[in-house]
Amino acid sequence: MYISIDMGGTYTRIASTNDLNEIYKIEKFNTKKDLTDQINIVNYTIKKLSESQKIKAICLGVPGTLDIENKRFLKFHNYKVLENKEFGTFFRDELKSVPLIVVNDAHMAGYCEAVKGAAKNYSSMLYISIGTGIGGAWIRNKNTDDVFVNFEPGHLCIFSDGLDFEDHCSGRAFSRIYNVDTNENTPPQVWKSYSKDLLKGLLFLNKKFPSEVIVLGGGFSVNNFKYFEQYLNIISNNLNIKVAEFGDNSGILGGFELLSKSI
Repeated sequence: MYISIDMGGTYTRIASTNDLNEIYKIEKFNTKKDLTDQINIVNYTIKKLSESQKIKAICLGVPGTLDIENKRFLKFHNYKVLENKEFGTFFRDELKSVPLIVVNDAHMAGYCEAVKGAAKNYSSMLYISIGTGIGGAWIRNKNTDDVFVNFEPGHLCIFSDGLDFEDHCSGRAFSRIYNVDTNENTPPQVWKSYSKDLLKGLLFLNKKFPSEVIVLGGGFSVNNFKYFEQYLNIISNNLNIKVAEFGDNSGILGGFELLSKSI
């Protein structure tokens, strides 16, 4: 039995698998603001999903940067309570001895889309995950090495007002700026304004990290792409933009893929 954990700033998904391909069982819950509460529910859910079977390895995706060499969590804009903690502090009891891979959550999801999802037919992909914040991955030739490089696209593009890409286009920013729900009744002018900023960020990042395809993932993108796609002016800007094929499960499945490469 193998375990994949996709921990975002808003939701956490944990899944078990026997074959590193299909999800056996999966659970989703709100990411707890208190770290002790989060650790307790993660460890409880892992044991529940494993059904007393031996856990061979775990892949953990988290919303921040990592010090892989020293096995420490570094900077987390949307989950600061995890900063500067050691990887080992996240697990209890017998889970501490289980082989562990830790990656950025957007990198984990991006690897799934690069290998088996929306970018499977391309050699280079810029994956942008828009959820509570903005994360992403730049993956070339399906190379796992690219997954373990700290890359935070949400903070690379600075707008004329001094704010960054995440401050303009994340799910949290959308709520703050427009103060409307995202559905079929959202005024078109809202999506036009949002898409203008989104396109600005994507053009900047694609110039800096040139790719054959840009894949938009994360809860905000997956749920709302159908509303703002028409306003992106993709053709006139020569961008090849797709939405994540595996949606909310991209992270979990990316964890399975990474585990399959390490055993």
